[in-house]
Amino acid sequence: MAVDVDAIVQGCLKGQHPLDNPVLNENLPPPCDVKWFQRKLDKIMGKEINGKSRLRIVWGMDMEKARVWDHYSRQWRAAYPLRMFRKPKVWLPPGMRISRAAYEWSDIGTPRWFIERFIPPDVCCIGWEVTGKDSEGIEFYDPLPVDGLYEPLFDGQLADHDANLGCCRIARSCNKPCIGYYREPDEFDLQLIRGMKQLAEREKERRPGLSTPEELEQSRKRAAQDYDKWSQELNNSISPAVADALKTHHYSLSDDPSVVQHGGFHWVRGTSKSGATPEERKKWNGTNSSKEDAN
Repeated sequence: MAVDVDAIVQGCLKGQHPLDNPVLNENLPPPCDVKWFQRKLDKIMGKEINGKSRLRIVWGMDMEKARVWDHYSRQWRAAYPLRMFRKPKVWLPPGMRISRAAYEWSDIGTPRWFIERFIPPDVCCIGWEVTGKDSEGIEFYDPLPVDGLYEPLFDGQLADHDANLGCCRIARSCNKPCIGYYREPDEFDLQLIRGMKQLAEREKERRPGLSTPEELEQSRKRAAQDYDKWSQELNNSISPAVADALKTHHYSLSDDPSVVQHGGFHWVRGTSKSGATPEERKKWNGTNSSKEDAN
């Protein structure tokens, strides 16, 4: 029995959902409402100043959102294509008199949900080339993403796979991406994103980099709390040792040199060797005073 490799790669052999059927010749609307999932993404990751979600979920067949700009054909293409069809097209480049042949593409997107992250314009526009030629001398045109752009979060695709990853191995052997089996986003995906955020926050604290005032204030508060905790633990551990040392060697901290010299004993007027006060000793000859004290 011959096995259709494409059918295995694209998940139709499981047969649990119509979207596991690889024979799709049109882009279909989303099979479910994921507004609840997007609200939770916004709650976890927040939004940018321009109001765009830092993470978003998109349907792979939505040609209004899940799309990328093809700078050669100069048209929007499917960001996650399942099939690609093309037909020749003759067009006249601006400012030129000679027509050029190109291809007009019609794409069928992948019937899966994808999670994407937002790249702000002040980041993605750095070093952006709008027009030019590639290494093979082919001209290209890339509009400047003044509103920012989205890219897949890791591979971005939400799908189930065989327990032994057999579908993935077959896909790799055929040099094709495995789209697995259709599934809807769920709480497990949100847990992974929460864990990813926590790791990113810890990493940001360990390395220098650009931070917003809010991030700097949060980092300062966490650092102060960590210092207070460390200082208290240190104080609890060394206080007994310091107290014991002071009991034994407290005299060495005295400003009175006689206390330091005689091991903590104070010589008073009635029991001092000279029987005189310090003021009286200052009036005496230094040499005589030294001799008397020596006796």
